[in-house]
Amino acid sequence: MDIQKIENYIEVNARKLDLMLYHYFFKGGTTSAVIQELKNYQNEDGGFGHGLEPDVQAKESSVLATSIAFQYLTAAKVSRDEIMVKKGLKYLADNYNKEKQAWFNLTKPCMDSPRAPWWNYEKQFDSEQWGNPTAEILGYFIMYQPESNLLEDLKDKAIHRLNEIKKPEFHEIMCFTRLYEMSGTEFQKKVFSQLSELINRTIDKNVSNWGNYSATPFSYINSHQSPLFSIFDSSLINADLERVKNSIVNGDHWEPRWDWGDLNPNVWLKAKRDWIGKLTVESVAILKNFDFS
Repeated sequence: MDIQKIENYIEVNARKLDLMLYHYFFKGGTTSAVIQELKNYQNEDGGFGHGLEPDVQAKESSVLATSIAFQYLTAAKVSRDEIMVKKGLKYLADNYNKEKQAWFNLTKPCMDSPRAPWWNYEKQFDSEQWGNPTAEILGYFIMYQPESNLLEDLKDKAIHRLNEIKKPEFHEIMCFTRLYEMSGTEFQKKVFSQLSELINRTIDKNVSNWGNYSATPFSYINSHQSPLFSIFDSSLINADLERVKNSIVNGDHWEPRWDWGDLNPNVWLKAKRDWIGKLTVESVAILKNFDFS
């Protein structure tokens, strides 16, 4: 695999934000450079929008886009004292649904902009998948605002939700995985067994099906240092490494395993370009992290 060719693609085609994150990981780049690029996506209300999550192109803030922003912030090890973090947490606190003890991904203004067909404002309130995105956002408060009065009740609710899941859906389990990564050892001990079981149940052991849009080990880990690395058999890790290597396009990038169908085809082309840059950074990072080529 020609890493230089992949890096050239990232330099030319990826969003500046994803390029700066790649530089942070592998080129001696700085946290401040990642923050500077994220500023382009943050609104005055503290939330994030502007297509940061490419499948929702709304400029208005959403919990969804704000959770993606915090994925970048945690990846670049941004300090809890950074004003961007404080404003983002305030937005999340302001958009917490006390009655449901939950966050919901979309705000109503998002419906006025192009988006993927599965993102629907009204339908999200009927979802039984409490953990998506609430478990993940709980993790950001644990990491960045541990004094928040939301934490104890939501930790208990998270444990209850994990124990009641009968048919795990991998996006929700990914959110619980992010919560696990940001939690202390006491909470991790309480959920490790159940979370491990649910993760394994989401992964099709027939690796030939992984070319479809489905969960794989790398939906949950990205290096040997990932907190849940130990739950995966080495044969599954190796199979997923082969999947990543073999799914490269033209030897220099990775493409999404989904599309918008016939909805907003021209906007999808932009969203797809943004996804390609993001997925290429994530994919080459996994291969580098595992010294696999």
